Amino acid sequence: MATIRELLDRYAPSSYRDNGLRWEAKASAYATEIVAGLQVGQTPALLELENDLGLTTPPCLLVDHHNKRASTG
Repeated sequence: MATIRELLDRYAPSSYRDNGLRWEAKASAYATEIVAGLQVGQTPALLELENDLGLTTPPCLLVDHHNKRASTG
């Protein structure tokens, strides 16, 4: 996650949200931001968040390299 954070800070500093959540955080913690992004045609990328909203790809990008979905999809 540190490398991802560094890349985002360098190349897209205003395009992400980090609420400082603990491990095992859920996508629903960002539901407002996800919906707002989808409404304007953005592709929300959920990094290491449990997909408790039932989001699909596309339009979202789900990234998890720790759990059973240890890949992008």
